[in-house]
Amino acid sequence: MSRLPTVALGYQGYGNVGDEAILSGIEQLIAGTPLEVVAVVAGPQPVAAFPAARRVTIRRLRPSLAALRAMRRARLLLISGGGLLHDHWATVVPIYLAWVAIARMLGLRVAWLGVGVGPLRRGWARWLAGRALRWSHLVTVRDPASAALVGEIAPGVAVTVVPDPAVFNLAPASGERRGVGVIVRGPAPADAALADPLAIALGRAAAILGRADPVTVLTFGGAPDRPFAGDVVDAAAAEGGGRLPIEELPPHAGIVLARLAQLEVLVSVRLHGLILGAVASTPSVGVAYDPKVASWAQRLGLAGYCLQVESVSADAIVAAVARLRASGSGEEMARRLDALRGEGDRVRTQLAALA
Repeated sequence: MSRLPTVALGYQGYGNVGDEAILSGIEQLIAGTPLEVVAVVAGPQPVAAFPAARRVTIRRLRPSLAALRAMRRARLLLISGGGLLHDHWATVVPIYLAWVAIARMLGLRVAWLGVGVGPLRRGWARWLAGRALRWSHLVTVRDPASAALVGEIAPGVAVTVVPDPAVFNLAPASGERRGVGVIVRGPAPADAALADPLAIALGRAAAILGRADPVTVLTFGGAPDRPFAGDVVDAAAAEGGGRLPIEELPPHAGIVLARLAQLEVLVSVRLHGLILGAVASTPSVGVAYDPKVASWAQRLGLAGYCLQVESVSADAIVAAVARLRASGSGEEMARRLDALRGEGDRVRTQLAALA
């Protein structure tokens, strides 16, 4: 098998559990393939995946001379992460286009692995993103909506829907389970008006659930999640639930999975809370702040317990948790997760073909 020296690029090294879980899932996925990750280009915080690879630190995802030197020793640029191509911020799409252009000039192949695409509301962003995808050799996305958008902005580009790479993380050891975890995420800037109602709904629900079970507020995003987590705790206290504990989970998939495996059920406002919960055999009531959450709840057999952020209420959350507990949905979730993992062979074949 021909060795394929690879540089991994994505939104790792910025303290976000979901993005780190994606890369550690890729580490499991590509084991035994020609891909050999020789460098991880990431932000300043620790990255647990691919410990033997060289670390190249960049600022705000921008290309650097050190990154270019690493790429000159490679044959593939592997781009991964969560929702990568979007125009929430004007610099995001141009930066990824720059990486693709540099890789092509250096003679590297370019692959996008299980990424999210969208929203792309501005014409210039759609054009630049389409150009980046046309210049790539393999485009795989994590959901049908992303695939449809790729079809609009880059007609003719072959695009495949694959599982979010986080599903390929190793399942943690199973033990005694107790309590409810509430995984929080403040709304994106465009949805700021939803922040206060959501915090109140989560806090009141946590207070009600806490009368029977221990409830912990969990964060996946480090410092940016703290204000919203505090708002949830304040809302729970106002409902008579006392001061709930907040756990800031580290950006290490293994540690996070071990913690989720200690809980009976989750309420997750993060996509990767839903996904990692499934890996840990802990089902979730999802709060769909984005269509991708509802899509993944469907894929995991949890659609009946997924609530829309615009209309979520404390009573709806509490009722969904009760129904989820009574449903015995764990077996169906496990079956669907196994089916998703079974798609790994197809993904490995696509990646190996780049060698």
